[in-house]
Amino acid sequence: NEAFYGCRSLHEIHLPDSSITSIGDKAFYNCQLQEIYLPEGVTSIGDSAFFACYSLEHVAIPNSVKSIGNEAFRYCFDLKSVVIPNSVTNIESSAFSGCSSLTTITSKSTTPPLLGTNAIPTTIGIIYVPRASVDEYRVIWSDYADKIVGYDFE
Repeated sequence: NEAFYGCRSLHEIHLPDSSITSIGDKAFYNCQLQEIYLPEGVTSIGDSAFFACYSLEHVAIPNSVKSIGNEAFRYCFDLKSVVIPNSVTNIESSAFSGCSSLTTITSKSTTPPLLGTNAIPTTIGIIYVPRASVDEYRVIWSDYADKIVGYDFE
């Protein structure tokens, strides 16, 4: 927890494969990260882990992650796209709230992850989901039903 809290000069970090299993609460809180590589083996992203990382533009969450914590990416103003793998089962409250540049979320799970309150900004442009799961997503993620589009993932 809070490992790099407030490291305003930290712009890029590559975490080693297989040695890290979780990103702790507030681990990169208020850093100036522009790029983050999250290795396979990470199973959870803690509360406020990347809160206010204003310069972070893209996040590819590894297939091992099961949960994204409260406010994990809140106020990442430059975040444009997020890929959520099929392993994620929970996206907690306000996980991506305040991400005003977020235009695309790709959720690869055939079962929609549970969403906490305000997990995704209402300004999101489009949400890609597996084509066979569109109806289920529209029910479970009802606040975003008109933004959900089916896609054939490889």
